Amino acid sequence: MTEVSHPIARSIYHLPLDLIDWDGGLRPLDPVWVEALAAMMKRDGQRRPIEVHPTRNGRFKAMAGRHRGAAAALLGWTTIDADVLDLDALDRRATEVSENLHKLGLSPLDRAAFVAEQVSIEKARAGVSEDVSAQSVAATARWADRIGNEADDASRIVRLAFGFADATAEKVGLSRASIYRDLELHRGLMPDVVEAIRALPVASNASQLRALARLPEREQREVAALVVDGTAKGVTEAVAMMRQRPVKSPEQKAVSAIRGNWARLSERELKALIRDLPMPRGVVLVIDGETIGGEA
Repeated sequence: MTEVSHPIARSIYHLPLDLIDWDGGLRPLDPVWVEALAAMMKRDGQRRPIEVHPTRNGRFKAMAGRHRGAAAALLGWTTIDADVLDLDALDRRATEVSENLHKLGLSPLDRAAFVAEQVSIEKARAGVSEDVSAQSVAATARWADRIGNEADDASRIVRLAFGFADATAEKVGLSRASIYRDLELHRGLMPDVVEAIRALPVASNASQLRALARLPEREQREVAALVVDGTAKGVTEAVAMMRQRPVKSPEQKAVSAIRGNWARLSERELKALIRDLPMPRGVVLVIDGETIGGEA
């Protein structure tokens, strides 16, 4: 092995897998990717260490590398190479975002979640919180002065976080337009709708996902149901099916309203109403021996 006479930056540890807590994470584990990683790690070994944070009683919390950890477990390994980083809560959140945000092939749903998390982290670093203390109010005002409206200028938040110039942000897919679309997608989609469609092909189509996110909650769930059960191939087709359902005419709506209110009336109120109604020609009604209508 070639001798390297330079300072060592930090040590990589062989940590037992059973001392690492893997729960949480913005990106759900992809079993297909876990199997692919396992095949590569079996052939080549572990090329990149995972990143963990020390917790209590000698245990560790995974911050980056959950798929590599799952692949190691699949291979039956008992230890894994890990970089142990003692970071504060915000930096731990930022580590996961940095690890994943710029990966090729990241799904639109996962990318949107990471972008939204980066925005949240940068707001927290600026001191913006949900409380109404004087300090938070002042920080919120400073944030507004520095960043502007979050929805309109979301790209600035991420560019400031990474120190990107406009041209760099454009090349790596973090332009103003792309960040805006990511936030729109993340905030617009209902969590239960995301879980319902995550494993379907439509989850890889950003334009269809954005169309779904712009729908009201009830319609999102109806469209998702049509896609999940195979009635529709995608969001566009499902929306078309939903919108093509027969629409009641004004006359049908009026009849439905009458029927609905009719059942709420008492017998006395019904009789009084019928006596007051103009009867069509040829229609004869008898109420308590009284004949109503019947004009020729």
